[in-house]
Formats: sequence, C-alpha cells, structure tokens
Amino acid sequence: MAYSAYYFGVAVLLFISMSTWITNIHAAQTPISGESYLYNTEDSSPVLDHGLSGNDFSKSTSPKVVEFYDPRCGACQAFKSNYIEVAKKVQAQKPNVEFYGVSCEAYPFICEANGGTRVPRIYAFPSVDAGGIEVPKGAGTIYFLSSRLMKALRSPEEIAADGEKLAVDIEATKRNLMGKDDSADGESGEANGLSDLTNELSEDEDSGSEDGSAGEDELSEDEDEDQDESEDS
Repeated sequence: MAYSAYYFGVAVLLFISMSTWITNIHAAQTPISGESYLYNTEDSSPVLDHGLSGNDFSKSTSPKVVEFYDPRCGACQAFKSNYIEVAKKVQAQKPNVEFYGVSCEAYPFICEANGGTRVPRIYAFPSVDAGGIEVPKGAGTIYFLSSRLMKALRSPEEIAADGEKLAVDIEATKRNLMGKDDSADGESGEANGLSDLTNELSEDEDSGSEDGSAGEDELSEDEDEDQDESEDS
C-alpha cells in the first residue's frame, strides 16, 4: 500500500507538471485578443505583429528588428508611430530587414526570454546566427534611432569595410593637418621676409630724409655767405 500511494503521488505530480507546461506553451503561442496588440491594423505596415497571420520572428531567416512592448503601456503607444516610420526609413536603405512587434501581454514568456519585461525594448538581429543586440530607443527620434539600427544591423563584411574606410579617412585627415602646418610655416616665413623688407625701406627713407635735411642746411649756409659778400662789396 505504501508503494502504491507513493507511485500515485508521483503520477499526480507529473500530471500537474505536464498540465502546467502545456498551459504555458499554449499561453505563449495563442493570441489573447485584438486589444493585446499594437501593430494589428493596416496602417502598421511594414511592422508585423508576432503571432498574428502566421508572423513568427523566431523563424525568420532575414535580418530583423524586434520591439517588445505592452499594448497598455503609454510609452509604447506613443512610440508606435515612430517605430513604423523608423521601419520605413531603414527598409528604404536595407529592403531585406524585417520589423516585428512582440506583445508582452500576449507572449510574456517570449519577452522574459529576451531581456525581461521592461518595455518598450528594441533588439536588432543582423543574421540568423547572431544574437539580439539591444538598441537604445533614446527619445524616440526617428533619424537617430534609424542610424543606430543601421549600425547594429551591419554584417561582418560591412563592419570590416567601415573600419577600412575609417582608417583611410583618419590618414587623410592627418595629411591635411600636416599640410596646413607646412603652409602656416611658409606663410610665417613670407610674413617675416616682408617685414624685414619693410623695415629696410623705412630705414632707407629715414636715411634719405636725413640726407635731404643736411643738403637743405648746406644750401641755407651758402645763401647766407653770398648775402654777406654782397653787403661787403
């Protein structure tokens, strides 16, 4: 009897565990209602709401951006229009990037598995093999968020190419600065030469002025002597 009660208890615990597990899976995969989503309207394109119309960001093989949100969160509601515009702006440059929204009300376990329940939260997935990169939403400015996402979505090849370009730009900047320094030294030398020439000319003028004054004094003395001789005669 003791063994029977023991096995019966184990069976009951297993049944409860299985029931709980099945319930959690069902809750994570089954939509609750339309009110549990933000991107379930026609004007939400190109953002796809995970779980609706067969959308599943975890099965997508394309580069993607995922926003984890709560449909009753005021900040999430306010950010909705900006997220849609960001999606359009990024897709204009990278058409293969997909944008998703995941409702943490409908899929709490997915949100917890991707960084917790803090919302709104944005992750970029550059490739299937790459893990999610959290991208700061900031103030929600479309331009700056788009730029941050473009950087986060770069492939390894693009990152390497950007690094090479940056190195070339730095080298060009160094050469330009060195050229400006040489130019500045040359201009300084020219200025000093011009200053010396000006000083020489000024000294010549002063010398000429002194010679002229001396000549005028001699003429004046000659005139006085002529007058004296005239009076004597």
